[in-house]
Amino acid sequence: MPELIIGHHIGNLSVFEIGFEKCLPNHSNCISYDNHSYLLHYISDGEGSFQTGGREYVLSAGSAFLISSNQCFYQASLENPWSYYWIHFSGDAANYFLSSASLSADQPVYSTKKNNLITMDFKNTYKIWMSGHASLSEKKLFLLMGSIYNLFGDMLETSDVKPVVYSMKKNSNKAVSMCENYVKNNYWKKISLNELCTLTNLDPSYLHRLFKKELGISPGEYILKFKINRAQHLLNTTDLSIGDIASSVGYQDQLAFSKIFAKRIGMSPQKYKNMHKRKHKS
Repeated sequence: MPELIIGHHIGNLSVFEIGFEKCLPNHSNCISYDNHSYLLHYISDGEGSFQTGGREYVLSAGSAFLISSNQCFYQASLENPWSYYWIHFSGDAANYFLSSASLSADQPVYSTKKNNLITMDFKNTYKIWMSGHASLSEKKLFLLMGSIYNLFGDMLETSDVKPVVYSMKKNSNKAVSMCENYVKNNYWKKISLNELCTLTNLDPSYLHRLFKKELGISPGEYILKFKINRAQHLLNTTDLSIGDIASSVGYQDQLAFSKIFAKRIGMSPQKYKNMHKRKHKS
């Protein structure tokens, strides 16, 4: 993400950051915010998925998703990775806007009928924000205030009453939930199917069937997917070496990790890291 700029208070609206990112294929993030601030992403182009509260939403241009108190995971698609703007904000005006737009932790997705209009609003708002760097003049502060409220107004005016298309992947099975939590807390080491079977007191074939029924993938595929997603996050956000990242997701053999990563993502970890660095320098 671009360098964090000091937040500005606009009346009863506090704005901490406004940004834009054109994501690489399968680029992902795992994040949550406290109850007093919100991070709203608006997708201007491409596709991806957003997971929170046991649900997965498949989203495309013209949709937005809200990150608040719930832990969430979001990822660009492989074939058509999304680009999005985001605004991190809080205050009474933020609460009023989100309430009017029916956005909340329980209903975190928005859709508009006029993507071009909302994209232009976000682009103009982002341009004003970036022109201020660490501080905004009084004139630009008022311009930013007007641009943000205009954006909010247009989002409310063009909100699509039709529900956003999403795929429900709510997991109601206790054994699978136990396995998911175990992987999330132990991804840094090698995890075997036998460990999960011991954890749940189930035989391998039955646990495999439960995973396929609840998540659509096998336990082994879930473990691998989680580790690769975590590795992508570290490649995107840290300066750790490839070897250190491999070790942090349970691979002591860097070459083996690189081969698996390349097979899943379509490029080596080093190439993925270099592409991400070039993207942020441009």
